[in-house]
Parts: sequence; structure tokens; C-alpha cells
Amino acid sequence: MLAVYGLKNLPASVVRQVVATSQIVGVPVDTLAAVIAHESGWKPHALYFRDKNDDGTTRKTSFVAAGLCQLTTAAHLEGFDTWEKAKAVASWSVERQLAEVVLPLWYKYRGLSGAHPAMG
Repeated sequence: MLAVYGLKNLPASVVRQVVATSQIVGVPVDTLAAVIAHESGWKPHALYFRDKNDDGTTRKTSFVAAGLCQLTTAAHLEGFDTWEKAKAVASWSVERQLAEVVLPLWYKYRGLSGAHPAMG
């Protein structure tokens, strides 16, 4: 588990929370940790911006994703139905994001084999 990028640098209390979250949603802890490492590099304040859509048209907003799991409105997670609400996640602590975003997001998509949690 500690071989996952960024995880070994976190406080023990956060590692315990990651383990507990993985157990609740029924995924291996290294899977959960690896997805977070890939999405944000364990940087809770990570924001992703993009000016153009895949087809080259200009986006209505350049903000795309925020936080540990790069939350978007497309995840359809309750309480994050606007770009402003999703973007606000980047101001939260790792602990709060694990409890209020990562856990509910993974729990929502539990049991989907081979699916990315935000692709629901």
C-alpha cells in the first residue's frame, strides 16, 4: 500500500481514513490510493482547466475538475451540481474530501467492474 505515489507522505490519520474508505466501498486500498494519485497527485487543491471541448469548440467555463479525485459536475454527486460547488472542493482538506467526496463518489459507483467512478 505505501508504494502508491504520494501515500507514504500523508499523516497516519489520513492513511487510516483511506484504508477505512476502501473497506467501506469494497475496493482494494491500493486501487483507491492509485486513482487519487493519478487524478491529483494527492494534492487536495488540484484544479484542472481546459478552454476547448474535444470537438474544438469553446467551453462555457474553463474549469473542469477539482480536488483529490478531480470532481466534476458530470459525476452527478449530490450537492455538487454547479461548477462553483465542485470547484470549492479544492479548498477543502484531504480528510474532508475523503469523507464528503471520495467516499460518496466511490460508494455511488460500487460494483461497477472496470468503470471509472466518475463515469456514471
